[in-house]
Amino acid sequence: NLEHQLSIVREELWSEVNIKSEMEEEMKRMRESRLYAEEHNPVSEELRETLGECEAELAQVRVELVEADVRESALQQKLEQAQQRVHDLSSYKPKLEAANIRLQERQGFIHLLR
Repeated sequence: NLEHQLSIVREELWSEVNIKSEMEEEMKRMRESRLYAEEHNPVSEELRETLGECEAELAQVRVELVEADVRESALQQKLEQAQQRVHDLSSYKPKLEAANIRLQERQGFIHLLR
């Protein structure tokens, strides 16, 4: 029974060793394939450069977008302040009209007195 269990453990161990070996071989093939592609594919370096340029442009666009958001927020705040000022000034209109009527009445009264 113990020998049987030992046999099973050995089989599992060999299986693990074989799996590890296969994985190492696969990794080696992939590394060799990548190196071969890099050596024999001049476009890949050009594509990497283009990708780098695109990433730099994307980073710049992100910065510009943040700056635009900040400007938009400032403009929105100014708009809200201007709208509040218009609202505040519109509340003075009836008072100004009433004062203007009183002024005209006084001017008319003064004119009559002369």
